[in-house]
Order: sequence, then structure tokens, then C-alpha cells
Amino acid sequence: MELSKIESDYLEAGLDEFLKEKQDFLNKTEHEEIQMVILRVHLYIEKEMIRLTEIFLKHPQKFKGLNFKSRLDLLYGVGVIDKEIYDPIDKINTIRNSISHGLNYEFNKEEYKKIYDSLSNDILKEYKKDLQYFSKAISFSKKTRVLLLCVWVNLQSIVSTPYFTLLEIGSSYKILAYEEIEKYKKESF
Repeated sequence: MELSKIESDYLEAGLDEFLKEKQDFLNKTEHEEIQMVILRVHLYIEKEMIRLTEIFLKHPQKFKGLNFKSRLDLLYGVGVIDKEIYDPIDKINTIRNSISHGLNYEFNKEEYKKIYDSLSNDILKEYKKDLQYFSKAISFSKKTRVLLLCVWVNLQSIVSTPYFTLLEIGSSYKILAYEEIEKYKKESF
């Protein structure tokens, strides 16, 4: 499927915006404590979930007041997101709540493992690939930051999916219509 100039420009603008957001996240979290990184990624994830609600639901304004967990469950329940992204986001939300409601909460390797173990094979593969950009002596904090970024990036990629899906559907209809026209021509003449 070949994209038109307008479609290509739209996708490029979206990619530029995404890369800017990703770099913004990396810059803001570079020197933050891990608890702050978790709170920040939670906000980034929530922003994407709101966008998904606006894209996929006919009346998104009806769901404006939903809390994070309810919105996550809604998106999963109606099939917008699947289990492989639901599980790590749910773990991040649980940890975020522990941070927000526990004065002495400390993120540790056990909590990290809960998120890590919830990753699908595809997300895990991406995470390991992303880790290769760092030296072998990568800190626990940086590993966690990359892990959280990977979950957000995977959710963010779902936001761009509707556009590609519409292009594919449109392309399929064009092909079907073309085949029907050709069939009609052969039968009529």
C-alpha cells in the first residue's frame, strides 16, 4: 500500500511528535528518583488511555471522569487493548498507588520483577533491544526507566493503529471494488 503525500506527511508529523515526547520523557526522568519516574510514566500512560478512549469510543465524553484503573479496565473490556499491554500497565498502576499512598514506600527489585514478568514476549524483546544501547553496567534505576518507557511506547503505538487500520480497510475496499469492476467488464462485454 503506497501512501499519498498527505498521508505520509500526517504519519511523519505523528512520528515527530512521538519522538519529541519520548525524548522529553527521557530528559525529564534522567536524574529523577525511580518513584518519580513511575509517577511520570503513569501520567504519560493515562494521557494515551484518554486518547484511546477518544478514538475508539463513540461517546468518549461519557467516560471523562473515569479513574485510571476504570479506564484501563474499560479499554481492555471493549478490546481496544489486549492482555499483553493491560498486565504491565496494571502492575505500574498498583505500584503508583503504593507510592502515592505509602509515605515510606521504596521501589525495589521485587516490584521491578513484577512488571518485567508481566511483559509479553514482544515487549520483552523490545526492552532487551533497548537495553543494548547502554553499557553492560547499567544501573537498576536506568533499567527500570527503560522498562517503563517500553510499556508506554507500546501503548502509544496503539494510538496510531486506527489510522493504519483505516488505510488497510480503505485499501481492501479499493481492491475489492476494482475486482468487481473488472469482473463486471468481463461479464458485460
